[in-house]
Amino acid sequence: MVKREGGKSSLRIRYERRVPFVHNLELLATFDKTVNLSGADDE
Repeated sequence: MVKREGGKSSLRIRYERRVPFVHNLELLATFDKTVNLSGADDE
């Protein structure tokens, strides 16, 4: 998702994966990263 706020843009990527493991248990992996898309001198 791209978010624009106050002339600055950021990109957020979220991912979740569940896989069966044993009986009623499952493994869960998540990823959540946000990066600034504006120039480095905008800080």
